[in-house]
Parts: sequence; structure tokens; C-alpha cells
Amino acid sequence: PYPDGADLPDAFLDQARRNPDAPALQADAGSLSYGQLDTPSAQLAAELLACGLQAGMPVGLCMPRSAEAVVAMLGILRAGGVIVPIDPAWPPARRQFVAADAGVQIVLTDLCPVRPETGLRRSSLLPEGAAVLLYTSGSTGGPKGAVTTHASAVNRCHWMWQEFGFGARDVFVLRTSFGFIDSLWEIFG
Repeated sequence: PYPDGADLPDAFLDQARRNPDAPALQADAGSLSYGQLDTPSAQLAAELLACGLQAGMPVGLCMPRSAEAVVAMLGILRAGGVIVPIDPAWPPARRQFVAADAGVQIVLTDLCPVRPETGLRRSSLLPEGAAVLLYTSGSTGGPKGAVTTHASAVNRCHWMWQEFGFGARDVFVLRTSFGFIDSLWEIFG
């Protein structure tokens, strides 16, 4: 297992410190290095904290797969928030249900968080160390939230690095929606 206490932002920052110029993300618009992802995600984290985000609070991520969405994910995690993927292609009723059920008070549709008019309330019942709250399809009734912790996500990534011998030049393809657990391994793997 990965070292105790490690979380996804720690794993990212370790890589950014070791290899700031190495390509971290390839998108239609071009490539971003770890250093180029570090700065905007830190800025977004600071903006989220200025909005009143507290550790463990859920933040809705309602963005299509893009470099900006990866920056948003890192910013949410670096601020101590919990990512709640809300697919913009979902019907409005499902988007509203997930946001309400998760207790989301901030939704990112771009890299500019909107400061709530009424201040944030600590309402999350998420466990300590939560990283992502994913919702099931609801095929057996209503959608249900399932929590992934930092420890389990980092442990899975560490296992994959060891098991499959991934090196610095290897890449993952982001092929799934942010609403599927595999997207974590595809982004942070």
C-alpha cells in the first residue's frame, strides 16, 4: 500500500515537484506539464477556500471532460473538498437530485467558483478522508452515493504502478465520464 496519510493532491504535488516540466495532460488544445497544472489548481483551491469551503464539503463538478475539468478536480481536492461529478449531459432532474442529495453548495461549471449569497453551511455527512462521491445509475431504484477515500484511490494507483510497471513516459487515456470510478485511475494513475 501507499504510505499512510497520502492523498491525491500529495501524489500530484510529489510528481509536480520531481518533474515540473514533464507532460501531465494531453488535450485537443495541447499539452500541459505538471507545473502548468499546479499553478491554476492552486489558484482555484485558494478561491474555493475564500468562498468558505471547508474540509470534507462536497463540490459539484459539472464540466465536460477537458483540461479545465482536471484543473478543477485538483483544485477541489487541494482545498480539501470532495468532488461530486455531475455530468452536464444528465437530465436536469438527475443533476438537481445529485446536487441536493450530496449537499452540494458550490458547483463548478468552469474555473470560476461563484460565492454563495448565504455563506456555506457545514452539512456534509461524508467520512473523513473522502475524495469523491459518485452516484450509481439508479437502475435498482434511485441513484445512491458511494464514497471513495483518498487512501483507497492512492492505494489503487500505487498498486497499478507496481503491478503494471508504469513509468514516467507512460500515459493513461481518459475514456470514461467523471461519474465512473475508473476516471480517477485514468486521471491520477
